[in-house]
Amino acid sequence: MTHVAHARNFFLLALLTAATVLAGCATRSVQPDLDITHFLHDSTFSTENPPHIESQQEVFQLDANIRKQLDEKIGVSRNTHVDGMFLVNQIIQTAKTLSYNGQATTTASQTFYNREANCLSMTIMAYAMAKYLGFDTSFQYVNIPEYWDWRGNNSLVSRHVNIILEPAKSANPSPGLMIARPIEIDFFSPGSSQRYGSHVISESTVLAMFYNNKGAMALLAGNYSLAYAYLRAAALEDHSLDMTINNLALLYILAGRPVWAERNYREVTKRNPDNTASAEGLAVVLRMTGRYDEANAIMARIKRVREANPYYQYVRGEQAYNTGNWQEAIRAFNKAIELRPDIDQPYFGLAKAYFQLGDRDTAERYLRLAERHTNREDARKRYQSKLALLTGL
Repeated sequence: MTHVAHARNFFLLALLTAATVLAGCATRSVQPDLDITHFLHDSTFSTENPPHIESQQEVFQLDANIRKQLDEKIGVSRNTHVDGMFLVNQIIQTAKTLSYNGQATTTASQTFYNREANCLSMTIMAYAMAKYLGFDTSFQYVNIPEYWDWRGNNSLVSRHVNIILEPAKSANPSPGLMIARPIEIDFFSPGSSQRYGSHVISESTVLAMFYNNKGAMALLAGNYSLAYAYLRAAALEDHSLDMTINNLALLYILAGRPVWAERNYREVTKRNPDNTASAEGLAVVLRMTGRYDEANAIMARIKRVREANPYYQYVRGEQAYNTGNWQEAIRAFNKAIELRPDIDQPYFGLAKAYFQLGDRDTAERYLRLAERHTNREDARKRYQSKLALLTGL
């Protein structure tokens, strides 16, 4: 799930792009007994023609043509004496043929046909395939640190989900479904669930994440009525998602309703004190309304937390790079690598900064390190293309 901050205004928005996804707070949920209707304002955002909101069946089910293709290509293996890992690998390879598009939140069937998607949608498609083929499959929420990325002029904070396939629980499972141990399928993970811990979440929660992401993209596009419709659906589907309440708060700020936004942010920070995204949103509202002392105290606490976050250091590097401050960018990217040497983005940042300084040899070295540390095929190809261009200059 992704959380977006407009770089110039520091507004905060929690989208969800599942596996790009990438970061969040130590604790993620608002209490499930929350009366979510207190945070909704239907009369302000209602329209004469309500948009179509995809149903749970539309989001998670594969259509008849896709099921037929699966049966013809790999489904027969369910009842033959092949290693269960064969089917698992087929699911993974199908997803890996997709192109990554961080803005494409699509249903399982749409993802299969479009051949591009964000990581949440890839994960939903893989889940749908695994369920159809007969595996016991669950979504997992991975407790990764607050993870920052860039999309246009916006910095994003994301959260992460993956799926896990369990050994069949039936007494006589089909041979092709037999696996010796649980198998985790993860797309573009900034860290494994073994490293950060994870817990199983329901289809309903992931559906709410899907709605939340659609609402966030509509919000970035300036379509406030569509954004509200999706965010409302997300909030009603799963009351526990603090990201949805955050997104609604940003919508209320943009709609000129800071009092409503403050109520949302305070509710999340009360129940989730470690949620820095909500705390920062609250600080924005406080500054907008002239309450600088409280806002500054909140931001000082957030800064202490984020100084030890490699993804935040990466974003600082990107901000410095975008303003032409190459040396400051290098310091921030190096700090990110010092905190977390196994992610690719800071190495690429260093390559860009050193190229701007005219040091092509160092730029090439960091491009190769970025290529070595990525686990995304599209990123690897991009780094290889840039290497070919750089070495050919």
